[in-house]
Amino acid sequence: MTGWEPNTHRNPPKKQPNQGGAESGAPRAQTSPADPDLVSLIDAWRTLPEAVKAGIVAMVGATRG
Repeated sequence: MTGWEPNTHRNPPKKQPNQGGAESGAPRAQTSPADPDLVSLIDAWRTLPEAVKAGIVAMVGATRG
């Protein structure tokens, strides 16, 4: 399973110098989701119980067919 990945095909982010990033060395995301509900979910994701995460993933998967 992967984390949230922005759709860069429609509006690719402008390239900027490396501005920090994760401790692992991964580059910081250049864009953020515009939907406040999605922002709230992303912010809370690491603290959610595994059962809740699994339920969210299952609901999203069910909508994709």
